[in-house]
Amino acid sequence: GKSKSPSPSSPSMPLDAVVLSLQDLIFYFRPPEEELEHEEKQTKLRSLRNRQNLFQEE
Repeated sequence: GKSKSPSPSSPSMPLDAVVLSLQDLIFYFRPPEEELEHEEKQTKLRSLRNRQNLFQEE
């Protein structure tokens, strides 16, 4: 099986940096469909908030 231990060439790299670079890679390489989906979710959330604000103002 594959060993999950880090390569001996870079044992001093902090876990935070590894996680951040992984997230950057995922963000960079993720398909555009997911990006659109995410934007749709954001706009839906925004319109929901706007409606709530309208209700609160009335």
